Amino acid sequence: MQIPEPPAASPPHAPMPTASTLESAAAIFSGAAPVLPARKPAATAKAAEPGVLDGRPPLVSETANYRVSYGVLGEIAAATISFVPDPGSRGADTSRSVRAVATGSGAVLGFGKTEKHIESEFDTQTLKTTRWTSTRSSGGETVIDIAEQHQPGTVSLVRKRLGQPDQADSMTRASVILDPLGLLLRLRLGPLQVPVSFEILDGRALWVVTISAVRPTAEPVPMLRLEGRTEPIFWDGKPDSERTGRRFTLFLSDDRYRTPLRLIVPFGLGEARAEMVQLSRMGTAQRAWLLRRLLRVTRPCLSKNVPFCSALITAGKGFPSPDLVLATPGT
Repeated sequence: MQIPEPPAASPPHAPMPTASTLESAAAIFSGAAPVLPARKPAATAKAAEPGVLDGRPPLVSETANYRVSYGVLGEIAAATISFVPDPGSRGADTSRSVRAVATGSGAVLGFGKTEKHIESEFDTQTLKTTRWTSTRSSGGETVIDIAEQHQPGTVSLVRKRLGQPDQADSMTRASVILDPLGLLLRLRLGPLQVPVSFEILDGRALWVVTISAVRPTAEPVPMLRLEGRTEPIFWDGKPDSERTGRRFTLFLSDDRYRTPLRLIVPFGLGEARAEMVQLSRMGTAQRAWLLRRLLRVTRPCLSKNVPFCSALITAGKGFPSPDLVLATPGT
């Protein structure tokens, strides 16, 4: 997760950002971050407990597509993020957990192509990621990092590489650790009233991400604006000078869903922008409507006890989201 203090002022003729640098612009959305060697853990100061806005958004199945662009280079990457609540016993709106999946890929001028895939499980009661897997492919090499947080701040990790033995480690921190998708869910479930710092683990790279208090924008489309910065640290909490922290601005929809709409990260003389271009969403009401329609179509053959119809009804209860395309800013 890459996004804290801005770098030193760029010279008049700052070099063009590299492919690996621009990949980090979509860190929140596609999770693209450099794969780094493991550092041994140690305890650090506990982060402040955040104050959040009242009222949580409804938990619905949602898939959003994003494009990532940089200045005159235009589109350099693309990402897709999906959130699927566990239906539980009383429906998705009362779910305790959410499964999040993000897939992103990008390259600059056709060079340095990187693909990233993240899957995570988020507990909506404790507001922490309980388990996540990050897969990164670049230059013909694939690295898989699996993390599991049994207790807040206690994380076990396994790194897998083709043809190499698994590398197991553990990390103990004084506060809850989130993955990049967990941070997005945390901000959606409770936008901040005061600045708060979170610890984000992307692969094996640990970051302190400080987020400002949320404020509404004056743009034609209502949005919530969050200013942030990232600071790279080792597992013992000491600053990591080999990685670069950056400032960023994140926009959420100013409605009941608080969907991530836009991410802006300054780079050199320009800025990288990740903007949502398509959104598909389905809640419990839409699922009920779909099931009623399915029942209406299949009722005639059900009276004849046709096994195929029964199978359709069963499948309809977990029917995936219809492709409801919603208008979004930046398109």
